[in-house]
Order: sequence, then structure tokens, then C-alpha cells
Amino acid sequence: MASEFITMASKLLEIKSRYLLYKQKDNNEVEDPRLELMEKLEEYKKFKLASQDLKDNITYVDDLYYRKKEEIVIDDNMDLDDISIDAIKNILPYILKVKSEENKPQKDEKLEKIVRGRIVPVEEKIAYIREIISRDNEVSFTKVIENVDKDEVIATFLSVLELIKSREIVVYQDLFFDDILIKKNLES
Repeated sequence: MASEFITMASKLLEIKSRYLLYKQKDNNEVEDPRLELMEKLEEYKKFKLASQDLKDNITYVDDLYYRKKEEIVIDDNMDLDDISIDAIKNILPYILKVKSEENKPQKDEKLEKIVRGRIVPVEEKIAYIREIISRDNEVSFTKVIENVDKDEVIATFLSVLELIKSREIVVYQDLFFDDILIKKNLES
């Protein structure tokens, strides 16, 4: 910054000294040294106006929308005394369908990074749950995720949440880690 300041100061001193010589000679053949400075100031003014126009015309900042804060209702009456580590251990295999490592074929890790598994769209699982609910009116979550892999369990769970949000289904659970019962919402 200091070098820029010194450069600008020396340029202004040069223009001023040339202007003083220009005034003394009173010669029309020599060009007025102030013209160069005036041209640069005019160019600077054009760029400043253009940047101001760009700043005024940027609307993408105004097009940002934020989700409203949702109120979280916590049920203080929930009794967690009956939950134990054993109950969590018993339900975990049903949710994640944990398979033993011996039954799994050995995979090449580099190949697995290159070739990924099938992407499970949530919309596909939503349609699947709608089909089951239209047929049976009620189904358990473990029945829905029967014989599927981990990615499909996650997609199915997300689809259940979406259907709850759109008020197409309601879910019930008797105990904290019990099976989730999915029912068609008859109020919608």
C-alpha cells in the first residue's frame, strides 16, 4: 500500500510540475498535463457508476427464503424407566438388518468406491408404502423393511416421514422400542 501511495504522489507531483511549466510557457503546442489526470478520473467515475448499478441490480440476495422456526413439543410424561440396554440391543438388528461378517463376501474396497450401489429414491419408497396402505390400511415398519439393505431402510424411513408430513399416514408405537405401526390417515 505504501508503494502505491508513493507512486500516486509522485505522479501527482509530476503533473503539477508540468502544469506550472505549461502555464509559464503559454504555448498552445504543448498539451495541458491536467488532461491525463482528468481522463483517468472520468474513467474511474464510469467504473464506480457501473459497480453501483451492478450492486443495485443484484436481486439474488432478496430471493433467499428461510424456513420458519418450528416449535418442538416435548412430552414430559414419557416414561423411560422401562428402557434398558438389552431392549436397545434386541431391536437394533430389526431396524438396521445387521448381517454377520462371515456371511458377507469379501469386496474389493477400491472397486466399491468406484462402483456404488443402487440409489434408492425416496419417491419410489413413498409409492411403495402408498400401495401397501391402500391394500391393507395398516402395516408394521419391520414388514415394510423386510429383506432390504441399509440404504433402502433409510429411504423407507424418510418416505414414512414425508407421508406423515403430508398427512397421508399416521404412525403408532405401543412401547418406546416396539415396532412402529403405519396406518392410513382416515381424517385426510
